[in-house]
Amino acid sequence: MLVLVAAGYLIYHSFRNVISPPPPPGCRAGTGVQAIDLDPELFDALYNAGMAYSDWFDEAHGNDQKEKAREYLQKFVTNGGKSADGNYVKAANDKLYALSGP
Repeated sequence: MLVLVAAGYLIYHSFRNVISPPPPPGCRAGTGVQAIDLDPELFDALYNAGMAYSDWFDEAHGNDQKEKAREYLQKFVTNGGKSADGNYVKAANDKLYALSGP
């Protein structure tokens, strides 16, 4: 159990840069959101982007973050749900339900 928690923590924080601002022009480094734009089948990135935006919404209560979280999580559930681990799909659905409120 502790190993799963530690692995989840590491994965989550490794994708925190998903919501970071884009790199300056000419820079070859990218963000997770840019990667999703290039390949919409990066289901791990969709899940992590949605959860990161959701956490950001929980802290800042901004509607932009809420909409982005719902967008990415819905894409994950709709497209990645077939091949993803059921626990991630359940967590994404639970978070979508929580975000559906006011």
